Amino acid sequence: MSFTRSSDGLSNYNAFLKTDVIIFSEGGNLNNPIDDTECNIWSIDSIFWKAVFKKYWPEKKIRIKSLGGKNNVLLYAKKIAFENSKNCVAVMDRDHDAHSDEIINHPRVIYTFGYSWENDAWRAGVLISALCELHPNGKIPDDLITAIHDSYDVFFKRVNRLVFFDVLCSMQKLPGIPEDFGTLVDVFNGVPFKVKRDSFKATIKAVKSNKKIPFKYHGKFRIVPAIDCYGKLMAEFGFGVLTDHYKKFTGSKTLNRQHADYLIANAMEKISISEYDPQISGYYNQVFRLAEASF
Repeated sequence: MSFTRSSDGLSNYNAFLKTDVIIFSEGGNLNNPIDDTECNIWSIDSIFWKAVFKKYWPEKKIRIKSLGGKNNVLLYAKKIAFENSKNCVAVMDRDHDAHSDEIINHPRVIYTFGYSWENDAWRAGVLISALCELHPNGKIPDDLITAIHDSYDVFFKRVNRLVFFDVLCSMQKLPGIPEDFGTLVDVFNGVPFKVKRDSFKATIKAVKSNKKIPFKYHGKFRIVPAIDCYGKLMAEFGFGVLTDHYKKFTGSKTLNRQHADYLIANAMEKISISEYDPQISGYYNQVFRLAEASF
């Protein structure tokens, strides 16, 4: 039996899994059939979305299905948007879809505020909230909060041109910032962030030779580094900031990256998010109000 092939089947899938809402998300490696009730694939994406749903839609019992790549989630997002499948929500990274006019506008198709879950979870305000949870006093000093915001401001200023380039590449379906972004920037191990100018110039030259149309921005929205930066790059910067203070608070010599991602993803459900990052809190409050109204 397949509940996910037809719109009616998908609408009744939640009853089959004994939950209120099915959440289709990115992450993990999908090796088992989506209809398998015992298939519970772990992914950091699911940890992030679980925290978000717990904070902004706490009355709903949810079941998250991690589907691997974004294209797999898009299949269900289109069923929800265009075939009116009910009792399910598709959640996914925004990437640069808004700039390319590829957003699916439906209240039960929910995108991250920024490029990816990392952009939302590794924001300065969320990181501050996570540090407050770790601090013995339940709150970090005001001067430290200011210093963290200042460090992010410097990062966004220095990465701005690189982000602009990456958006232009995305709009033309060309490779921009590589997964191995260490070839373009200094960011690992908490070093001061710096773009490697010669490498960046060489990358621009190589991409321009393959451009399809004039290399100009033709989108409708302002490009904002905090929103549009390649998520893994922003996370790596944030990881350096978190690690430095985590060591001071806990006395630990190291911070495992997977544990750091887990800490920061779970921080999305903390009450202090609305205090330290009203923008991200306001965004998710709005999208979940719309989602609730559509049920």
